[in-house]
Amino acid sequence: MSVASGAGRGACGPVFPFAAAAVLLLAGCGVSGEAGRPEGALVYPRVLFLTTGSDGAGMLPSGANICLETFNTLGAFAGIADKSVLLDRGRLDSTRIIVAPTVAGYHDADRVFSLSFLDSASMVNLAEWVRAGGILVAGENIGRNALDGEDRVASGNLLEEREWPLAPVFGYAMREANVAGFRLMKEPGAALLEDYPDSLSRPFEEAWLLVPVDSTRGEGFQVLANWTDGRTVLPGVTANAFGRGWGILAPYFMLLQPTIDGGAGDIPAIASFYRRVFALALGAGPEVCINPWPGAYRSALAVSLNEGGDLLPDGTGLQRMLADLFTGSGLQEVDVFVTGRVPVATLDYLRAEPRVRLASLSFSHPHFRDLDHCRTVWELARLEDFLRVSVRGFRFPYSERTAAGVFLLDRRGYRYDSSIFIDHAAGFVGALFPYNLPVWVRGQYCLVSDVLELSPALDDREFYGPAASAAGYDEPGQARDARRMAARLESVWHDLVRDRRGMLVLSLHSAFSGHSELTLAPVTGFLAEAAAQGDAWLTSLERIADWWDTRQRVDIRVSSSPDRTVLFFTNRNREPVNGLTVRLGEPGLCVRARGVKLTRVERTEEDGEFVYLSFDLATTAELEVYR
Repeated sequence: MSVASGAGRGACGPVFPFAAAAVLLLAGCGVSGEAGRPEGALVYPRVLFLTTGSDGAGMLPSGANICLETFNTLGAFAGIADKSVLLDRGRLDSTRIIVAPTVAGYHDADRVFSLSFLDSASMVNLAEWVRAGGILVAGENIGRNALDGEDRVASGNLLEEREWPLAPVFGYAMREANVAGFRLMKEPGAALLEDYPDSLSRPFEEAWLLVPVDSTRGEGFQVLANWTDGRTVLPGVTANAFGRGWGILAPYFMLLQPTIDGGAGDIPAIASFYRRVFALALGAGPEVCINPWPGAYRSALAVSLNEGGDLLPDGTGLQRMLADLFTGSGLQEVDVFVTGRVPVATLDYLRAEPRVRLASLSFSHPHFRDLDHCRTVWELARLEDFLRVSVRGFRFPYSERTAAGVFLLDRRGYRYDSSIFIDHAAGFVGALFPYNLPVWVRGQYCLVSDVLELSPALDDREFYGPAASAAGYDEPGQARDARRMAARLESVWHDLVRDRRGMLVLSLHSAFSGHSELTLAPVTGFLAEAAAQGDAWLTSLERIADWWDTRQRVDIRVSSSPDRTVLFFTNRNREPVNGLTVRLGEPGLCVRARGVKLTRVERTEEDGEFVYLSFDLATTAELEVYR
């Protein structure tokens, strides 16, 4: 078997199958007589990216964002964890793919959280997980050091199985080598790196890296890229079949970091790499993608309003804006972020309006970076007491997130934050899918929280800003700014969100887009068009968070042979899951379901023709897709 197979168009879209990968999924594995209890099936691709974040307050490294976005687009539920997950065997058993970088910027909390520092128990668990069918993509220093800092390579210049239980995972022991003057070159036919250039790096001026020891290579070992100075050749990027799983080592992990943020890979090539890893996990049968959103929706769309700065003295500007949004736009719910300065009449209206979901903007709208722990607690607790309703969402004033703020949101049971704005042009910041926020404070704590980040993609302040509150903001000026906002909405929706099947979160203000009917027209027109098209889930942030949590508690197993893919679903939620959906992109596929009734939607979209099969999952179900 080789991971140097050719690529093709997958059934879920641009996925790349590996013809020989069926060995991973035991072709012909048995199916018991009861739906949802497969024999020998493996976990449907579920992904953990191990990182403590890049800024200590929930921001992800750009390479992590690309990874999560790619897998979630394909329907492989992807999230964040730190290395403590390696001691949680139950969590490992429900995970299929782990991405474990060891470069700076991914683990900048205390040393104890770095993946270079691992105890033997964590590495033994990781090796057993790969042997059972997991796919590990790791940087070359993974587990190099013991927790006390001891360099496992120092003794005899070897990193071998006796001290490094990951040696059989990658198919070799390693030694340290000076690669000054070497560059990384792709091997012909290396499918995982298909969309990368032949030369993967410049010659290094001075660098010591771990490289495989030739005499220890296993039979399943494959070289995808080599280090070479024109005379000497050393294995670089490698893949190794270990048990039912794979160990993929990327010693130059900057290949999976985009060039726009100091890395060595362009975004399409990185996304292609992860698509091929997904296909490797899915097997040789027809590709079956889990739709990220309920029903046959391609994308999700949520509108949020920020209270404050109302142009009308009586505070009714927000009410008028909501009335306009609910009229003819197809919008059914709106999240409204409020402070303790909200007028009483407005708050009474918001409490009574069933289509409004109240969320917190803190009580006094301070700069959270200036607050100590006690004042941070007060800002949250005071608004909760003031509102006298359940508050599940938060937005940091001025987008100034803090580790203490996220930590307290997690402690107080908040379900989501919506503060990290998307910017995929300058540095791939923000995310098109929810992810759980990682935070840390050096010397104190590191936490991967249960709070989901629902990143806004567009803020009306950018288009109207100070002009909306200045005297003389006439209709020509409003029309000019409205055209700018309409153009950006269309661009973000079609070129970013829909292209990746993600979510679009709008952050609006009654003082800006709510200034007049003219300034609000881009939003109401866009919403009406999206509703009429019928393939966007117009919803609220609160419902997106609920859906993501619900979907996470659905276990899926998969078995595969060249002409057949079988999915086994088990619902761990207390209630039935309505609208769970699989997506097929390969024409002519047949489907057989057990335990559920399917609703079928066929649709021609920008990137092909797709079949969506939706069902309500009460307990267990089985779905067989065959050619």
